[in-house]
Amino acid sequence: MKRKLAGILALSLVVGSCLMPSADSQAAKIKLNKKTATIKVGKKVTLKVKGTKKKAKWSSSKKSVATVSKKGVVKGKKAGKATITAKIGKKKYRCKVTVQAVNKSTGSAPSNNTPKVPTTNQPSNSNVNSISTDQLAANIDVKVDKILSGVMMTVTNRNTVWVDYVKVNYSLCNAAGVPVQVDYISFSDVKPGGTQQKTIYVTDSDRATLDLSKTTVSKTVDYYSLNTFADRSSSILCTSQKTADGDIAYTLKNNAGTDVSGLINIYYYDATGKMVDADYNALSMQNNETKMDTFTPPHTYDDDYNKVYVYSTYKIVVTASSYVVKSTV
Repeated sequence: MKRKLAGILALSLVVGSCLMPSADSQAAKIKLNKKTATIKVGKKVTLKVKGTKKKAKWSSSKKSVATVSKKGVVKGKKAGKATITAKIGKKKYRCKVTVQAVNKSTGSAPSNNTPKVPTTNQPSNSNVNSISTDQLAANIDVKVDKILSGVMMTVTNRNTVWVDYVKVNYSLCNAAGVPVQVDYISFSDVKPGGTQQKTIYVTDSDRATLDLSKTTVSKTVDYYSLNTFADRSSSILCTSQKTADGDIAYTLKNNAGTDVSGLINIYYYDATGKMVDADYNALSMQNNETKMDTFTPPHTYDDDYNKVYVYSTYKIVVTASSYVVKSTV
């Protein structure tokens, strides 16, 4: 009888161990409801952890781009990319979020006969000191290049004066000439002979269909003769390093002796030295101010949710300027 009871107990233990899921199998079933998400600035998307009743600790890799609440509600703050992480115990579950700017213009596909860079007529009061804004706009070159996260727009000022503001309306189209993204992007305080670059984020599906030969742009500029500019780029001290999580943390110190504004650009290169991606942040600093922020490099994730970077080296470039308004007396 004792042997029978022992046999039954042993069998029940074996059966029980087969029916009870292991910790590894339970962890394997835990996942986010989304691995990627795309939202507009100001819009929200809710992320949920499936396969567990445990509470997750949520965090965003770039709060300036997207924030996340304690309940996993993600809100777009500005155009860019951020990684939202849900941590449960020692495991992390991530979602790559792309935040797009809100379209300011809509409409049908531009005609293929439209000039690549048409100028836009300005009101007569926009001509200052006999300098035509039409002519200024004609001397602003615009170039669009495809990169990993979307496209990079470069403006070059071929004028002999500083241009206070350049607005570029663009329509990114597919091979059929149909717009996949219509919006505008602006550049401020572009010096004579100078260039500025900004990244326009495009979803993976739209980027795959982009045909840059079909892209159309138009430009308008503002120019104020009473503004006197000075290039302060060399007066901004920039240091950077990789964080433990792989982000590029940078520190800026304004040694210009005056308030400045501009851009901080980061360029990512592969092992061959080819630029594969880029990003930017706006720059506005008071005299002697120090600022810190981070860039999240382009990456994917392996099966264990570890980051796999798609670049080898990076370079940070700071463009900064200051201006004073001339007295009219």
